[in-house]
Amino acid sequence: MMNLRIQRPFTSTPRRQEGSVSALMVIALSALALDIGHMMLNKTRLQNAVDAATLSGANSVSAANATLTAELNTLTQNAIATGNYELATAVGGNAGTFAVVELASSVYGPFDFPGPTDVKYVRVSVPSYSLTGLFWNFAQAFGLGGLGNKAVSAIATAGLSPASPCDLAPLMVCGDATKSSPFGFNVMEFVIVGLLVFTLLFGVVEMGRLYFTVNALDEAVRRGMRLAAVCNISNPVVLRRAIFNAAGNADNSQLIGDLATTHLTLTYLDANGAQVANPADTVSGNGFRAIRYVQLSLQNFVFNLFIPGFGVPITLPTFRATLPRESLGRHSDSGEITPC
Repeated sequence: MMNLRIQRPFTSTPRRQEGSVSALMVIALSALALDIGHMMLNKTRLQNAVDAATLSGANSVSAANATLTAELNTLTQNAIATGNYELATAVGGNAGTFAVVELASSVYGPFDFPGPTDVKYVRVSVPSYSLTGLFWNFAQAFGLGGLGNKAVSAIATAGLSPASPCDLAPLMVCGDATKSSPFGFNVMEFVIVGLLVFTLLFGVVEMGRLYFTVNALDEAVRRGMRLAAVCNISNPVVLRRAIFNAAGNADNSQLIGDLATTHLTLTYLDANGAQVANPADTVSGNGFRAIRYVQLSLQNFVFNLFIPGFGVPITLPTFRATLPRESLGRHSDSGEITPC
């Protein structure tokens, strides 16, 4: 009697498909992590630009049109700075439609434009700054519409400086299992896919660390610039505070280990944007009295990637911010230097 044997085609079982599903999940989560990091970075840059615009307008808060001009000009200058391509594209040379400028006599409002006659406070807001999505659009296409559009916003309020402005706290293969064992193929699949997955995981972690570092460097420049505008000329405390250290700590940053005060350059500019050669000179008209802007730049910072096979150092671009001067640590009446 002939025994007929019917061979069934080798099909992929749910267990064999687990690796493919896991890889897709890792890719999706990685893209989402990049989206979140991208939003955080642009939120920081937008907030820095809005802060600078608000402080610029506070210097001329008594005149509505002058305040509006100063704020929109400062916002535009920050948008066109190196590294702010997305913000510059969103502003599109028309800061008046991108941002809203309002004035009030009280910090609690109500705010409007041109505001009351006794204006004391100015507020700049950007209701919605739309960003390009990576995983965001993909997730919305699959029914996650609750995410909303990928966008950030920012708002800042400022007024005249207090009497002591320096007291600040400031990321299938198919086959026949009966003819050949798929074990060898499974091992090779695991090695190849595992290598790719672990490299991708390292990449996601490192990209998150890179976004964090860029945000921290942006914040360091903002902190230092803000302190320099209200503290005494070339006070070393300014740069130490900028890199997140205590006033008396001259070591590397407690937050970013490779960041030191030597990465920062503080300059004082006159009304034409030229560097004041001797800003500590309080006698001549070309020294302290000529200062109109404070500029802080951070350059030559090297970020080291820890990705297997791609562990190369990356020199990050220069971070630079400019802010109108304020008290520079001196009382207008007595000339007393306020400790920073």
